[in-house]
Amino acid sequence: MSHHFTSDERNILEHVFWEGTPSRHTLIEQTRFSKSKLNALVSNLLAEGWLEEGETRHANSGRPASEVHLSTRFGHVIGVDLWANIVHITLSDANLRFVATTSEDVDVRSGPQTVMPIITKSIKNLLQQNKLEVSQIGRVGLGVPGPVDFEGGTMVHPILMAGWEGLSFQEYFSSSLALSVVVDNDVNVMALGELWHHRTNASTLSRHENFVVVKLSAGIGAAIIAQGDIYRGTDGAAGDIAHICVDPNGQRCVCGNVGCLEMLAGAQAIVRAATEALGKLPNELDIQDVGAAALDGDIAVNEIIHRAGSAIGQVLAATVNLLNPSRIFIGGEVAKISPLLLASIRQSVYSKSLPLSTRQLRIDYTRLGERSGLYGAVALAVLSSIRTPSSS
Repeated sequence: MSHHFTSDERNILEHVFWEGTPSRHTLIEQTRFSKSKLNALVSNLLAEGWLEEGETRHANSGRPASEVHLSTRFGHVIGVDLWANIVHITLSDANLRFVATTSEDVDVRSGPQTVMPIITKSIKNLLQQNKLEVSQIGRVGLGVPGPVDFEGGTMVHPILMAGWEGLSFQEYFSSSLALSVVVDNDVNVMALGELWHHRTNASTLSRHENFVVVKLSAGIGAAIIAQGDIYRGTDGAAGDIAHICVDPNGQRCVCGNVGCLEMLAGAQAIVRAATEALGKLPNELDIQDVGAAALDGDIAVNEIIHRAGSAIGQVLAATVNLLNPSRIFIGGEVAKISPLLLASIRQSVYSKSLPLSTRQLRIDYTRLGERSGLYGAVALAVLSSIRTPSSS
């Protein structure tokens, strides 16, 4: 039977999720509930089995402060982080403690009829290896490399993933695995993972932090965290920086426009330019080869990387002037091909942004690296379970 939490219960459960193992005192501070109301709500959630008592520690007053965390009643969840050429899948509990993780090579351009069976088979294998039944899984969180109608759970004009538009992920997972799924674009999912990491690791980031996460991969995308939550815009299209024009005289992009950022700084663009500069045959190099050439000191390749970083920084400078974030986190397979790329991004952003917009701005790599998307996918699943729980 489905359990529908009250708004106050959801409030507490979400704060517990974000805080990790908060004390009642911390929950009172975060929710601003009275002590009696908070204790009554927590006691009820404990009695119903949605929360469990954690360790008891002593606050500054010397009185014990009992901590709580999400219980096993939420079940395990599955996180799926789909990239252009690989998919990472993890089995986790509701407190984002990973049980097992696997990865499979895929090509999203081959279409859902090829990729989705690989994902479902991997999930089945994970469950079998860990002796779990589908009934013990609360939900699947899925990040995909393209625009997503978040409410409908479908992709909308995915340039990188032709053939995926109109696929109902909910119907697919329901029929193939009897599981519910919640879907978002991969960069929003990365940002959710970074947000969870910082909140649960006593970071200097505040609850109402404003930051931007950028993924540099086969495509380029950005996610916006505003006042401590993902800002998706009216239709879920916020953060699509890949097709902002940075060169009016540049090449025509697959989107139909000219001189898009992705045509100058996407993985394929960088590889294509490096292939020409090094006199290699088409398809002879990949992005890792480009990084190796840069680290070997190849002048032409380093110039290509510098130009790519400058173009990315140009777009991010406009983003900084518009949004005034305190952090920009850079991730994705292209992010660390060379320290020069990050240096060029920083130089471009700081030189092109307004001084007031950059007073507190820091630009760095994502803290979770390649696992940002996995943590975010699991977080997406857990939050969805809190807001619309599965039958239990």
